[in-house]
Amino acid sequence: MDIGSIVIFIVVIFALFWLVMRLRGNVRNPPKLQMSMEMISALNDDLKFIQRKLNDPADLRMFKIANWKSYQNHLEHIDKEYVDAVKSCFTQMAEYNEKIKQKKIDPGSETPRIDLEELKKLILKARAGLAKWIQENVHREATRGLFSWRH
Repeated sequence: MDIGSIVIFIVVIFALFWLVMRLRGNVRNPPKLQMSMEMISALNDDLKFIQRKLNDPADLRMFKIANWKSYQNHLEHIDKEYVDAVKSCFTQMAEYNEKIKQKKIDPGSETPRIDLEELKKLILKARAGLAKWIQENVHREATRGLFSWRH
């Protein structure tokens, strides 16, 4: 055997090892991480927009909850404490939206009210949890090197 054959043999072994470890890493990683990142970012953006909107209660209209309706059943990979905060936020906002719709149908009905201070606290907690999840997962994806077993 000459040196060229040894080098080619080592490169082929290294490539096979790399391929096996790469495939093994993909099985271990949670599926659809990119979709999860987009989903969590969308919910976080909605909460950030609503949080800004709460600073001017006179301008309080219906809350934007379309992303929540789409993603509410896909939060199993986030800490339960934060999922509960997110669910509470969007549940309160959905109920408020329903009251506003009812007010439009029946103008004589009671003016809808929402506890802004409680909602602000829930939004802060929910955004903290979503931001924590994003940070952990972006960091994990960013630190993946040539070998997928390094997280």
